[in-house]
Amino acid sequence: MAVPLGKTRHSHSAATAAVATFGRTAGASPEKSDFDLYVNEPLEPGSVLAVHTEGDDAFAAIGTSYPPGYIDVDIGRWKELTGEDD
Repeated sequence: MAVPLGKTRHSHSAATAAVATFGRTAGASPEKSDFDLYVNEPLEPGSVLAVHTEGDDAFAAIGTSYPPGYIDVDIGRWKELTGEDD
């Protein structure tokens, strides 16, 4: 889905996620966070980028794995910040 920030009640959280993603591409280690993405009004037809249905390989993979290149930004984060070993 491509969701305009103005159509969600969580625009600040969505914008924060977008900035954090950009920061990771520049080597930063931003705090990991999450939010519920939903809209308050209908989206334009072009907002749907893809539909995954049961039986589709992508549908099965979404709930069981992460995409190639995924980095869990919290692994090692606290050790990095505190200087402590595990």
